Amino acid sequence: MSVPVKRLLHAVWLAGACLVVAAPAAAGSARMLSPLEPGNHPEGIAAGRHGVIYVGNRRDDGEGYVSEVLAVARDGSVSTLAVLARLDRDDPGDDGVLGLATDRCGDVYAAVVAPGDAAHGVWRIARDGSRRTRLPGSERMTFPNALAFDRRGNLYVTDSFGGAIWRFAHRGKRAGAPWARHDLLAPAVDDPLGFPLPGANGLAFVPPNRLYAANTEKGLIARVPINRPDGSAGEPTLIAAGPALATVDGLAADPRGALHAAIPGHAIFGAAPLVRVDPATGAVAGIDPGEWGVFDVPLSLTVAPARRGMRLLVTNGDLPGIPPEARQPGVVAVDMHTFAAG
Repeated sequence: MSVPVKRLLHAVWLAGACLVVAAPAAAGSARMLSPLEPGNHPEGIAAGRHGVIYVGNRRDDGEGYVSEVLAVARDGSVSTLAVLARLDRDDPGDDGVLGLATDRCGDVYAAVVAPGDAAHGVWRIARDGSRRTRLPGSERMTFPNALAFDRRGNLYVTDSFGGAIWRFAHRGKRAGAPWARHDLLAPAVDDPLGFPLPGANGLAFVPPNRLYAANTEKGLIARVPINRPDGSAGEPTLIAAGPALATVDGLAADPRGALHAAIPGHAIFGAAPLVRVDPATGAVAGIDPGEWGVFDVPLSLTVAPARRGMRLLVTNGDLPGIPPEARQPGVVAVDMHTFAAG
């Protein structure tokens, strides 16, 4: 989620909306796996090798924001993989690290929004943090946000305020360029929520040749085929929309091709914090309401192996305006069976 979304939620909070906040811990199928101290703002998330979880984070150090990628080990210990930028807290355009993804080699890719700064763009970070390279062409993106790889190793990145998806060839061997541009990927013209929000945001690849993009401001999920053999973009089509997807942000696909999405404004709009979407029918199922209390602002998510099957790993964001004792930024683990029918 971008800073504009957080500001909207903050404004509603200050106006007196009933926003559900997280308890320090929660029992059941949704639990806080790796808490972070207040003042951290986790955003993107990706699963790496040997059970490592990577988290894109903005950390308030008292003078500004440190934009960084954290590595959460299997034992829950947290270390810094890379610091990518220092951000001015008063600059509304500096969102810092947003989406993350990992490639087959275990390297980490991070989308960074810092207009006018050398950090702006998409970065490849060695899995040990020793090297980082900005993908050529990514500095020209308006608002790089979520990332997803296809089977061939091509990287796709949503440009949220550019209304587009960009593609970068395997390992960034040549400059990236806009790959798909469409009204379903663009923000709304009239800002129906009264505040500019991102268009294309969360992104997921489903084999053999389908991309799915969440549009935050329009509350929808679109499908974009990858044409073969040239890899060009097919015509985007709408697969799901409605109140349950209001403010939809992060998107992930499970091994069966079902989509899972994070809804950061769930408490404001009376929706579930996480939903599962059937891409064939557009049916939306929410997480069991008994599990809502663990979430403040769910942002990004990824599917990862668990001892029994699969689980979702979700970044729980920190929202300015909520008393520190009532919020808990960090990573939440959610069992896949907690979604209700319908």
